[in-house]
Amino acid sequence: MSTSDAENRPVPWGLWPTLGFTAIVLATYFGMQVAIAILYAIFQLAQNPNIDREAFAKSLSINGFLLSLSVIGSAPICTALTIWFAKLRKNINLKIYLGLRQATIKDYFLWLIFLALYIAITAGITNLLKISPSPFVTEIVKTAYFSPALYLAIIVIAPIFEEVLFRGFLFEGIRRSRLGSIGSILITSLLWTIIHTQYDLYFMGVLFALGILLGMARLKTGSVYLTILLHSVNNLLAVL
Repeated sequence: MSTSDAENRPVPWGLWPTLGFTAIVLATYFGMQVAIAILYAIFQLAQNPNIDREAFAKSLSINGFLLSLSVIGSAPICTALTIWFAKLRKNINLKIYLGLRQATIKDYFLWLIFLALYIAITAGITNLLKISPSPFVTEIVKTAYFSPALYLAIIVIAPIFEEVLFRGFLFEGIRRSRLGSIGSILITSLLWTIIHTQYDLYFMGVLFALGILLGMARLKTGSVYLTILLHSVNNLLAVL
């Protein structure tokens, strides 16, 4: 390939468009979740007019059934929106851009081992510090009402959306900027952690470490399919 061909080869959106599109996707995601929560609250209050409204309002943030509805209702649409923003970049190779390609069996095996080590180390530190499991996870499992919907939301749908957005679209846009690969891993991990405000600072730190692991897997293999699997396995173990 000549120098001119390399220079003219389509590349992902630059840093600021990437951050802007990501902000739009996240605003849509959380906006839809708020709308679903409002509709859910209206329905429940209509069915139970004598309910303690203050206690009910507080319970919404840890309601597993509502979480299931919110994720199932918003994540697929926002995944499609992310892919559409990527496709707006004309003549781009979408598979390379978003990491929509398979890793090797060896890569899957190796990174599952790394995930197991991460889980063992973080669990060991948590036990050593005598920190209780996150009450958020415990409560959403208790209030799931229909467990298959919760498992579908947390183990399948949420990892697909978050990995396509963070380790796909956002990762590649940042990596191709002056911030490079290290900046991409750190920033995507930080932003991904920040959206999980349901956890306390300790567990957000644990999540940030997982984000680093997922970012490294994306960088080394170029596969978001791999990071989706790692994310899903981690979430599965969390709810179990």
